[in-house]
Amino acid sequence: MSDYRQILQSLPKRHDTLLCVDNDGTVFDTMEAKERCFSRCIVRCFGFAGRDAELAEEVFRYVNLDSIHRGQNRFKSLVLTFDYLRERGVSVPETDRLREWVKTETRLGNPALSDLLEREPSDELRAVLRWSEESNAAIEAEVRGIPPFPHVRETLTRADIDSDIMVVSHTPESAIRREWTDHGLLPCAMYLAGQECGSKLQHIRYASAGKYPPERILVVGDSPGDEDAAEAAGVNFFPIIPHCEADSWFELGDEGLARFYAGRFDGEYQDHLLERFHAALPSDPPWRTRESSGV
Repeated sequence: MSDYRQILQSLPKRHDTLLCVDNDGTVFDTMEAKERCFSRCIVRCFGFAGRDAELAEEVFRYVNLDSIHRGQNRFKSLVLTFDYLRERGVSVPETDRLREWVKTETRLGNPALSDLLEREPSDELRAVLRWSEESNAAIEAEVRGIPPFPHVRETLTRADIDSDIMVVSHTPESAIRREWTDHGLLPCAMYLAGQECGSKLQHIRYASAGKYPPERILVVGDSPGDEDAAEAAGVNFFPIIPHCEADSWFELGDEGLARFYAGRFDGEYQDHLLERFHAALPSDPPWRTRESSGV
């Protein structure tokens, strides 16, 4: 972690403002395709079959795409998926070790999990690592050629004139680099901070310390986790609203950036964006609504 901290802290400052941009579901329309890879690997790696397999895929989709938990780290999503499956009567693996690791580890990725397994062998965590590695392999093989959302390229190219741009993501850095390179976006980014670098809050804090005041930093993301990181860092947040991504990017380029540069972003304008964003992500699972209504 110290190496990544030093790298982020030593990034050169070219402009007076910093844009911290999430990757999956924000820049690229990859969330659905990657979610299918994760879901299939959950079924295979943890031995779900029949109706249990269908429920596992339904629950993971809700957690990862259609809820306030959207876009969180994959290991946190796995814990929550198992909790919801247990709630629905499905027999699931033990998660005590995984739950403890998720709470204490700051670099929630395969390298950190592999290091832990070398020190403390665990069948439970070995199965989790297998799922994560197989998910990565499936994503690498299947999720290719998916372009950025409409208006991303124009907006980032315009922003690059006035801002330093950094990717902040839970995705492995190698996958981010492949996608930004394949679609010609890499020249816009001064750094690609993936899961290996720690949390998104750490990305923002380390890269901005002593260089950009909070009001000159804007986080762009599609998940509540992105909003939480921005709030914890005391900086501005522009939401890319799920299912309205093209409109969100158009608004960012048409009005949001101008307000940010002029110091007129927070307050009423940001509150209006957040109201729309929160309305798009329910906090209660749909099966609870069905059960309470007797459906």
